[in-house]
Amino acid sequence: MIFTELDMLFKSATIYDGLGNRPVRGNIGVSSGFIVYPAEDSMEKSARRVIDSENLCLCPGFINIHSHSDMPLLVDGRVPSVIHQGITTEVTGNCGYSLAPLYGSSLDEIRREFKRDFDMDVTWSDLNEYFNLLERQGISVNVISLVGHGTLRGSVTDRSDRCLTKDEMVKMKEELYKAMKQGAAGFSTGLIYPPGSYAPTEELIELGKTVRETGGYYASHIRGEGGSLFDAIKEAIIIGFEARIPVEISHLKAAGERNWGKTKHALEMIGDARSKGLYIQHDQYPYTASATGLSMMVPEWVHNGGTDAFLSRLKNESTREKILKEMD
Repeated sequence: MIFTELDMLFKSATIYDGLGNRPVRGNIGVSSGFIVYPAEDSMEKSARRVIDSENLCLCPGFINIHSHSDMPLLVDGRVPSVIHQGITTEVTGNCGYSLAPLYGSSLDEIRREFKRDFDMDVTWSDLNEYFNLLERQGISVNVISLVGHGTLRGSVTDRSDRCLTKDEMVKMKEELYKAMKQGAAGFSTGLIYPPGSYAPTEELIELGKTVRETGGYYASHIRGEGGSLFDAIKEAIIIGFEARIPVEISHLKAAGERNWGKTKHALEMIGDARSKGLYIQHDQYPYTASATGLSMMVPEWVHNGGTDAFLSRLKNESTREKILKEMD
């Protein structure tokens, strides 16, 4: 395609191509939605707008591989906090939480959240319907979604702390396969968050095999990021090897000052698995804090059975005293 006129020209920028090559100085143009590179100096005359980029860097948009924009994308598709950081692709559905597939107790939970926080109704159930809604409302970024294991488990069970029945496992695999065919990139777990925390390793391996059939990967908020860090990383590695799928460890950290020295061995474990043939990576956020829901500060058994059961336990005085004692 030959471009004779430019809508915009970035002149004399330091260009990072996103492929790991050394930066180069040059011009980049934009014409009718297409990127023109390299843009010749002579094209400046035809450009409607010229931006002097002498002391600026220019690169492709960033991919945020660990995003929780699932709900914000529906509330305000412009997601200005994302765009202003140069992010153009959001990977959602992390930590075992996604907005599809939605059935049963997962649908009840998401309906409650949307009504309480945004006064919005849930009008979709599968990933296709969610994607279509995003497109109709309009969004400013590209979106890739994982299938949240917690959402999936809650769609076929009552969110109780128990192993799946044979029929429930079949249903989970069917829904996961369907979501993958609708465009999901893989599945994620949040193994400190009920109902995902109720799942044994074997359940995750089985689901991983379904993901392998459709070419996806496994992203995990592992089962522990403090005292049990090594065991949690080991579990993620086992799932990757047994299911034969790539692994992404979410926001790798050694939480709590007593665990800070564990990062060296954690990285060694990941490197060792990679040397043995597992495609395994990790992401990490660039700040010295972490955040989660306040409800995660209570013992896991309090969550057993879902939100109504959780609230009922909090309202019981003797149970509340037991909760506080365990929290201490």
